[in-house]
Amino acid sequence: MTGKDYKIVTRGEVHPGFNRSDVEANLRKLCNFKEELIQQIFSGKPFVFKSKLDLATATKYKNALDKTGLVCRISQPEPISGNADSAQPKPKPKVVTCPKCRTEQEEGICCVACQVVMSKYTQRPPVQRYSDYVAPEQFCVKEKESGGFPFFKVVVGILVVLSLGVGVHVLKPFASAKGELSSEGGRYENHHYGFALSFPDTWNTYTVEDAIQCPTIRREYADAYLLLISPTNPDHCMMVVNISGVTLDAFEQMGWEGLVESTNKRHPISYQSVDDINGLTVYRLGYEIASSYREDTYFEANGTLIQIYFYVKKSFDTEQLAAEMRSLLDDSLSAI
Repeated sequence: MTGKDYKIVTRGEVHPGFNRSDVEANLRKLCNFKEELIQQIFSGKPFVFKSKLDLATATKYKNALDKTGLVCRISQPEPISGNADSAQPKPKPKVVTCPKCRTEQEEGICCVACQVVMSKYTQRPPVQRYSDYVAPEQFCVKEKESGGFPFFKVVVGILVVLSLGVGVHVLKPFASAKGELSSEGGRYENHHYGFALSFPDTWNTYTVEDAIQCPTIRREYADAYLLLISPTNPDHCMMVVNISGVTLDAFEQMGWEGLVESTNKRHPISYQSVDDINGLTVYRLGYEIASSYREDTYFEANGTLIQIYFYVKKSFDTEQLAAEMRSLLDDSLSAI
């Protein structure tokens, strides 16, 4: 061996506390990688950044990549030996299935597809529907075996009810996990998680497809997004309400200080606070990322960690818009 036989290898995993879009932006900034190369890094297959390095240089490369949020390792040279054991084939790596997106992959910290920390992921219950709680016979009319159901009786029954001035309503005994916007606009309520948010009715609301051009919005996380709104347009600034990628259990284990430390390693924090807002304890972090100012707000709601973040493109009015969005949360975020 020459002493320069070390290499830096990754499988595209992301350190806890990071998300893939941030890591991609950090890699583009650090390494000036093109999109094709970025996709290779996150393909789930071994990707070699550098080879033929001495241990000291390899360690420097690894430390720099760790700060971007990417999990990588130093591959040590294999000893050359005449021992017969060295010719034995290596055992196959253990294959696991991601508990969230069900992607099969080699065992690791984070899922190569959805980037969730697999060991800490807790399956969220599916969105509850009325039909899950009401037996089919309660809202479906079965035909009688002999001759069928007398349909005219249904019509007569409806006319009698309407003549008495009694409205017929669709029951909604269980709240949707996605929450609801008021018909007039400007008010979002989520009774499933127990919080609400008001915003100016002049703001625009967006679907994931509408905002997919934004670097922080990804289709694979569509189920986690609860609300996407902007006073201008998603390219300039946007506020996102979503279920946090960091689980409540993980947050409680690392603590607020741990989250601050983890975030500060990759993005120097310029603003942080812990506040009580209308019955909710919220944790805030502000930092610059990819030519934008971003501020994350975390709070617990019905046993789930909710994240509301907003970002504003760096420009002459960045501080003003950031202050307005922060003030909006202070004034209108509340428990219900």
